[in-house]
Formats: sequence, C-alpha cells, structure tokens
Amino acid sequence: MPEAYDYAWVLISKREVGICFGIDCWRYILLGDIIWLPWATPRQRLETTVEFCKEIGRTKPAQFYFAEPEKKLGLYLCRLGIARRIGTSEALGGERLFETRVI
Repeated sequence: MPEAYDYAWVLISKREVGICFGIDCWRYILLGDIIWLPWATPRQRLETTVEFCKEIGRTKPAQFYFAEPEKKLGLYLCRLGIARRIGTSEALGGERLFETRVI
C-alpha cells in the first residue's frame, strides 16, 4: 500500500456503496484499493464498477487487478468491452492485470 494516493472517488449506486483510491502515473491511473461498504450488494458492486470504469475511461486509461474473491468481475468487464487484460503481474503473485479502454 503506497504512502499516499492522488485520487479518491466515492462509488454511488442509489447511495454510497464504496470508495476507490488511485495513483496518477503520468499516462494512466493505477487504481489501488476499493473499499466496499457493508451494505453494498453484489449487484451494486457490479453496476458501480461498470459505471466507474466507463467514466474514468473518458479521461485516462486506468490499470487495476482484482483479488481472489472478485476475479470474475475483471473478466466480465472485458466481455462488456470496458476493459482489456494486459498481462500478469509476478509482483502481485500472478494476478491478472486489466486496463480500461479510453472512450
């Protein structure tokens, strides 16, 4: 976990469901942590992630990965055409890396 983040976004469905933090890496934004609030349902997590990736893709590409419980979410974003898989990170224990498409 880095010492400081450059960005913090509140993820909103019908009410706040999570907070996302990011670091500005010149050509792209590296999304660090997403903290889901306890009342966020799986559907709200999916909907807000899709909308957030669409919105952030209008400014700069964002790179991110999903931990074990939510790996399917990254593949779903790829099927929707919102993100693409860009490789695997050995530093993260072989996690799949994704990047949003700039719209």
